[in-house]
Amino acid sequence: MTNYFDDLLRDVNGHTGTDDLWAPPSSDFSTWAFTMKAAPKKNLSIESNHTQRYKTEGKVAKANKTATKVGYTHNGVKLGFGMESEKISGSVSGTVFEESDWQVKGTLSGENKFAAKE
Repeated sequence: MTNYFDDLLRDVNGHTGTDDLWAPPSSDFSTWAFTMKAAPKKNLSIESNHTQRYKTEGKVAKANKTATKVGYTHNGVKLGFGMESEKISGSVSGTVFEESDWQVKGTLSGENKFAAKE
């Protein structure tokens, strides 16, 4: 009996053009995003965002992504630190050596990606 109504609804949806509502195409879309940026001091910046995404491939999968970044500058040296849902990262950059006619700039950065859940 259930198959009869499923077939009937499928036929009606096909005629009214609402098939996509019941079986959405494969897609990846964001439902909402929240972003906050602040610079409490001249040499300090903070940024945080949270995004909720949905992915449909036969079934709906929900993913929440969060990212926070902090930047700090002191005596010409830039420090950066970031944490995301999948990784953590850091960086340091600035002038290592400076003479009157030449200079050496350096950057050190790294990141660690977390292992996937098993």
